Amino acid sequence: MSTDDYRLANPNALQTPCLLAFPAVIRRNVDRMEQLLGGLGRIRPHIKTHKCKQMIQLLMARGVDKFKCATVSEVRLLVECGVHDIQLAYPLVGPPVKRLAALLARHRNVGVQVTVDDVGAAAALNAACEEHDRPADVLIDLDVGLHRTGVAPGPLADELARAVAGMSHLRLRGLHAYDGHIRERDVGARRPLVEAAMAGPLRMKQQLADEGLCHGPPILSTSGTLTFIVAKDIDGIDEVTPGTWLLWDGVYNEIDGARFEFGALVASRVVSRPGENRLTLDAGSKGVSRDLPGPPVVIDRPGLVPGSANEEHQPCEWQADGPAPSIGELILLGPRHICTTVYLYSQFHVVEGGEVVDHWAITCRHGDD
Repeated sequence: MSTDDYRLANPNALQTPCLLAFPAVIRRNVDRMEQLLGGLGRIRPHIKTHKCKQMIQLLMARGVDKFKCATVSEVRLLVECGVHDIQLAYPLVGPPVKRLAALLARHRNVGVQVTVDDVGAAAALNAACEEHDRPADVLIDLDVGLHRTGVAPGPLADELARAVAGMSHLRLRGLHAYDGHIRERDVGARRPLVEAAMAGPLRMKQQLADEGLCHGPPILSTSGTLTFIVAKDIDGIDEVTPGTWLLWDGVYNEIDGARFEFGALVASRVVSRPGENRLTLDAGSKGVSRDLPGPPVVIDRPGLVPGSANEEHQPCEWQADGPAPSIGELILLGPRHICTTVYLYSQFHVVEGGEVVDHWAITCRHGDD
């Protein structure tokens, strides 16, 4: 990472805090992913990180033709972008069930895979799709250790798959298995954990094929930003679904090294100097998400150490030689968690050649509207 990538010709023009996007860096991240995977044919990027039409289009222009999302409104965004292969990886319960069925009915040429982990929820989706006479594709969501959603591989998962296969307006397509609990710093330590986590799903995938339960060959969709690097080498895994890699963040940079670069940063400004080596930025917890422990990464001022944040204030300590940043100086911060930081903003300020050249809307934020 070079701070030259984040140079701003006119920092005084920015109203802070604000969220900056750097397309040149983002394109390098796509280049890096293509190199790591040997092509982009097996990646299904998750859009929950950015929720942005232009970033979807940037990936489509590079040949990515399938995407993952978490809400019905994100499905709609992908449809509006012209995507025809979409995965909705979230339990649908309540009003979103009928909203998705109605959306599918309006776009009968779009394929949407919905993850399910409960026979009652699957039956409700089937009934909603039956009202519109529009089948939906389904993946059985397997819990491989995260214990957030899904059913453990084994008899209960087998029963659910057979129940879904027997429903009139659901087409069983395969399995979804997210291994987000595997966060070891060393890839060598991650590898046996990922292999062990995928053993059950791979056995079940073969069983689905043997029983002929799926609409077409069964697929296995898995892996996030920390585990795709292992999953890509496992026979039988059809696609990997990372999301954070495109913009990167401080937590993954700490765990995984600089595998990718910061494609989005928060611009903040020094607003107070309460002491010789103490200063305060305007990007508090309402400007940079603090849902994960630890401070944001200071990109352009080594020696500036953020402490605990308040809503509108980010107190910092200057721990380097030389003069501390002055009041009014712009400071660039790499969020610890980019996904929840993006959610705080309505747009990206797009920076190319040091200039803000565009604004990209961040949609699907406040509720599943």
